[in-house]
Amino acid sequence: GVCTGHGTCDWGSNRTGLCECDPGYFRPACDGECLPSAANPCNGHGRCSDGRGGTGVCQCHRSAGTGWWDGPDCYDCAPGYFGPECKGLCPTCSGRGICNAGRFSD
Repeated sequence: GVCTGHGTCDWGSNRTGLCECDPGYFRPACDGECLPSAANPCNGHGRCSDGRGGTGVCQCHRSAGTGWWDGPDCYDCAPGYFGPECKGLCPTCSGRGICNAGRFSD
């Protein structure tokens, strides 16, 4: 259909004929899907720009409470953070090394 099965067309009182996208889908015809999937946008670690005017870009969470996330689908830790929830702050290593950052580092 007009909204590619991922939205509904407004034929109601406004009669705009525009798609109202389901959560996790974007673009005028709702034919874009947030990464990695509409059911789990931004891996639960961010907010996807969805809806008719959306871009599909994830804005990853970055706070002490939610963790410091990064990447196109918010799967990776932001630079300088590590651990399964990306809440560990890398030490400076006294200038004699580098922190092994990332989700699977400890």
